[in-house]
This record gives sequence, C-alpha cells and structure tokens, in this order.
Amino acid sequence: MPTQQGMLQATTRADRGLVELPELTPHLRSHVIGEGQALLVSESFNTLLHGELYCDLLPLLDGRRPAAEIVAARAGALAPAHVRAAIAALSAKGYVVSAEHGMDPARAAYWSALGASPRWAEQRLAECPVAVEGDDGRLTRGLEESGASVGTGIPRLTVVVCDDYLETRLAEVNRRHLDARAPWMLVRPRGMEALFGPVFRADGAGPCWDCLAYRLRSHREVHSFLRNVAGEESAFKPFAASPPVLEALYGLIAAEIVKWLVLDEAAPISERAIAMNVGTFASSQHGVVRRPQCPACGDEALYRPDRPPVPLCLKPSPKAHRNSGGTRNVAPEVTLARYRHLVSPVSGVVTWLRRTTDETDAWLHVYWAGSNPGIRSRDLSSLRRSLRSKSAGKGSTREQSEVSALCEAVERYSGALHGDEMRVRGRFADLAARDEAIHPNDIQLFSDRQLDEADSINATDHPYNVVPPRLDPEAETDWTPVWSLTRQRHRYLPTLTLYFGAVADRRGPGDLIADSNGCAAGNTLEEAILQGFYEL
Repeated sequence: MPTQQGMLQATTRADRGLVELPELTPHLRSHVIGEGQALLVSESFNTLLHGELYCDLLPLLDGRRPAAEIVAARAGALAPAHVRAAIAALSAKGYVVSAEHGMDPARAAYWSALGASPRWAEQRLAECPVAVEGDDGRLTRGLEESGASVGTGIPRLTVVVCDDYLETRLAEVNRRHLDARAPWMLVRPRGMEALFGPVFRADGAGPCWDCLAYRLRSHREVHSFLRNVAGEESAFKPFAASPPVLEALYGLIAAEIVKWLVLDEAAPISERAIAMNVGTFASSQHGVVRRPQCPACGDEALYRPDRPPVPLCLKPSPKAHRNSGGTRNVAPEVTLARYRHLVSPVSGVVTWLRRTTDETDAWLHVYWAGSNPGIRSRDLSSLRRSLRSKSAGKGSTREQSEVSALCEAVERYSGALHGDEMRVRGRFADLAARDEAIHPNDIQLFSDRQLDEADSINATDHPYNVVPPRLDPEAETDWTPVWSLTRQRHRYLPTLTLYFGAVADRRGPGDLIADSNGCAAGNTLEEAILQGFYEL
C-alpha cells in the first residue's frame, strides 16, 4: 500500500527523511521573494515558507545535487544539521522527493500533482502489468503510452472491453476472476455515454460484476425487456461512435486505469464507475457497493431461502423531529445526506430524483423519483406498468419533499421480490395446525361476497382492483416468516402477499398479490414500523 507523505499520497522510502538526491516536487515551482520568504506555487496549491534557510536551500533542490553536496555547499553559511533538517522537513510535507527516476519533467509533474512521487509511480507501473481482452489495439496503445506494461507477466488487472455491461458472457468472466481472486474491470467505449470501471477487486472486500449488474438492470427497463423476451442477440448495445472521439476516450480511460495501478484505492475507478457523455463531455462518477446478499460474491447465509429468521428486537428511537411528514428520528436534511448516494442511473437503487414543481414556488414542493422493482418484465403490459411506476414526494419544505420521494422509491425497491427472500414450502393446513401460519385474508380483509364474486370483479381487468382466489389449505405454496408483535415469535404469511413485482406471466391461478399499503421506510426500524402503522 502507498505511504502518505504530506501532500503526497504515495511515496517510496527514498522519498522520505533526508532524501539522498532531492528535488523540489515536480509540479511545484519556487520563488524567493525577499525578506526571508519563499513561495511554492502550482496550479492548485500555494504556500509560503519563512526563513533564510529555505531561501538559500530551494534553488539547490534541482535533482542534480546529492544531499551531501548541498550540505557541503552551504557549510560556510549554514550549520549542516540545519540543512539536513530542512530537507527532511520539506520531504515530510511532500515538497521534496527523490530525483532517482527516469520520468521527463512533465510526466513527473503529472504524477506528483495527482499525489504520487515519480519514483513511486515508476516502480508501480513496472511491477503491475495489465492484461487487455476484446481490444482493437487502441486501449492497449493508450496504456503503453501512459507507462503501463501490457501482456507481460501475471496481470495486476485485467481489462475487458465490451459492448454492454449486461452481456450474459460476463457472468462467466466474473466467476473466473472471483475464483482466481484476480481484479478486473469493464470498459464500454461506444455509445453517446461511454462507461468504465469500477475495479472488481474479487477479494470479498468490494463489489463484483454481479453486484453492479443487478442494479444496472433495474435502470434499463426496455433494454432488459428485450433481453428477456428475445435473448442476447436482440439486446440493444450502444454503437454510436466517432473515430477521433473514440481515440480520445481510449486515452482518457487508459489514464484512469493507470491511476489505479499507481494510486490504488485513491483512484476514482477503485470504487466508482465513470460515465462520460461524448456529446457534452460531462462526466459523472457512480459509487458501486457490494451487495452482501449477492449470489456471486456475497454471504450465502444472507440469500439462502431456508436461512433461519432473526427475532425482531425493538429499541428506543427518540423522536428528534416532527413535521407534516410525521414523526422522525432525524431531520429531512440528515436523511437526504445519508442516502443521496442511492440515487444513480448506473449503480443506484433509485435512478433519478428531481423536482417537478417550479423552482421559484416557495409553497408547493413536489419531487419525483425513478425506481423500478419490476425489472423482469416479459410482456408489454407489465413493461408499460413498470415504465409508469414512479415515486413521488411532497412536503412543506424542499428538503422534506425531496427526501419523501427518495424514501418512497427506496421503500418500493425494498418491498420488491428479488429472489433472496426467506421462504419455506408448505401447506396452510400443516402450518395452521402448528399455529405457525396467518391466513392471508386476515391481512387482506376481503369480504365473503368479494371472494365469491372474484371472477366477475377481476374481469374488469383493473390492475388495482384485483380480488385473489380463496386460499386452498391443501395447496403447497411459499411462506415467509414475519414477526408477531403480540406473540413475540415468528409466524408465516404467503411470500407473494409480502413482496410485489413478481413476474405476471409466471403467476399461477391460485397466487396472491402483494399491496404496498402499510409499507414504509424509516431512519430506524422503529420509525419505519410507526410510519407503516400511520399509513394504515
């Protein structure tokens, strides 16, 4: 791991202490301005040094004189111990590094401005070869021009160039790298918005491709629909490209990859995917997190359907804020700051979050959020419902409205059927005999008349006025544990009454339907329970 040294994030042992062949850190320039003062300046950093010692010393830090020679040159005017101490003090702040490297001044300045001493960058690039798959030669050329070694030795990183981050073949690529614990990353250069990163570390500490792909599918409803119904060959893959723009993109992507080789976790692609719009040249970074329940890299104890349920233990949750949005544990501004990272069209739970009322309206505040739990649409009707399914939030203040829309979208996502739910297969008759089941109509509250006339009511084909069939106590179905506050133990309800977003064309005639009424998100478990109770 790199060692922090003052303004530099990564240095070698030779860059620290009394540097044997010292030079002013390459992106800095020194100017003695008289009266025992000297300025160190750069594009973004400036500082003032005080003392005749520094004014005498700085002109000698040119990378051509060993420290011993500098000490000897000033022996008549300055105490040797003071000169040595001054060189060590400058190196401790990152103002002086070792000149023992082979970089030209411009490249050395580039790396030191990024926070790495030239010697560290040179060593890392020599020790960390890269493998590239699926490249037409342009990315390889960009990497080599940036100082990286490509195709030599055991790769520190494998870069896979693709047409689409959701290509089915990438699941096997991901599995191969997880098994080998070998870092890799994706690059999608084509399209009006190029996408690359993050580095999938494959060490259990960070996300894998499957973690990102799961989130990404939910943001591409139409594209996912095409892939679901027509297969990989019909999936839309971005193809717009201009040769000069592609060339420039490959250079920028290569630069970011090389940053990771040198700076490791301090590099943007260490934890983020980077999108670059080639129409506007605006770029955006999207934090990618590991899903603990990911079936590819996660903990099996978190996604096995037969995992044991955990008792629900309520704790005091002080009421710190109350407004028209209800009683809350913290103010809306705090909630928004804590969970805004969940908004991203690439890696977020929520695709977008924006105000729909006029910016100048000080009275009416409404926000909409894009979120889609129904990501597995296989027919046009379910796709249309999914595209219309957004979340809205209102409030007496801008922040309250914004956080209301965000949390509504998070609630929808959390209430969707993802496939990692706890469930057991069984019959109501057997579970009821052990007093473990709750009859679904105890929570649905349909009357006998509605249940008797379900066929005629459902014939109107209204998506929100659906009466389920009577539960057949002898039919096998999936049941999920819920916590009974009155009995202080787990009981079971049909899984499909608890989660929404199940694929419509896979439903059976006896399946039940979940409803989001009574669902709620909160800053704490207790707050969420209270808000759900208020909603009912």
